[in-house]
Amino acid sequence: MSLLPKEIEAYYQQSKESERLSNAWGELERLRTQALLARHLPSAPAVIFDVGGGAGVYALPLAKQGYEVHLIDAVELHLEQARTSAAECGVALASITQGDARHLEVPSGFADAVLLLGPLYHLVERSDRLKALRESRRILKPRGVLLAASICRFASLIDGLSRGFFRDAEFRKIVAADLTSGQHCNPTKELDYFTTAYFHRPEELAAEVSDAGFDEVQLLSIEGPAERLGVMRHNERISWIFYHRSSANLHFTVPVHTSWRRLAGLIRTLIKTLLAMWIPAPALVQSIGLGGSRNLWLLSCVKAAKTGDCQSTCLKTSNNSVVL
Repeated sequence: MSLLPKEIEAYYQQSKESERLSNAWGELERLRTQALLARHLPSAPAVIFDVGGGAGVYALPLAKQGYEVHLIDAVELHLEQARTSAAECGVALASITQGDARHLEVPSGFADAVLLLGPLYHLVERSDRLKALRESRRILKPRGVLLAASICRFASLIDGLSRGFFRDAEFRKIVAADLTSGQHCNPTKELDYFTTAYFHRPEELAAEVSDAGFDEVQLLSIEGPAERLGVMRHNERISWIFYHRSSANLHFTVPVHTSWRRLAGLIRTLIKTLLAMWIPAPALVQSIGLGGSRNLWLLSCVKAAKTGDCQSTCLKTSNNSVVL
């Protein structure tokens, strides 16, 4: 019996999730996330639970670094791929099991860190997201670290503009619904339009993690509109990776003149699309100012929260804390 809604299960059976973070569209997300993991995780051999960890894109490198990594995912195909990859690269994970982020079969206070890089945006109901966050907090040791990811409200808008999806009237309807409610629903058979999900605004998730019992909050951006300017030359891509690693905020800082032309074209297309869809002007400002199409929400300890690497709202806590 599937642990996921049938349309999400079908999406991951058809999509190449195990390859997504290695292609041109996913590389920046993977590199930026790995940089943040290196910065905020406790030292090996800490115990890490990668919940919703897919085919082990992050779990396997962490295990190679000496961490005790337990991989949990709802999709059996991903677990099979993780087992195959582990055997091929000679890396042993502590465990590979099927499970639900809302109901973890793990003792309380067992983990030094939890990765929740996929489940939150597939839990479309707030109550379910709170269950997943509270389960992560339950299995963490005092002062443990939770690193969780969300997708921002304007992800489809940004992705559609850069990849030409707005030619499709059905996609325009999807984006309009995303911007209105955050509820992302794809009634088509087009895999590039993603599957059922919830797209957050930063303040929404901040409220959710607070309600789940975390106190300390930071937000770090992984990628944003500038990453979607098109296929860049190698030196341009390296410049973007360096920029995103060194700053938590997205500014339209482009390393070469050719990218300025791409950016100008993107902005013109954005304005035309928003006018055509009758999206209020504030939505345009918000889509540019949020700082990312996918955000890494780090739930961490006080020490990690005071590194000064990103904007933060820090509150004292006697147990676990949160860095968004």
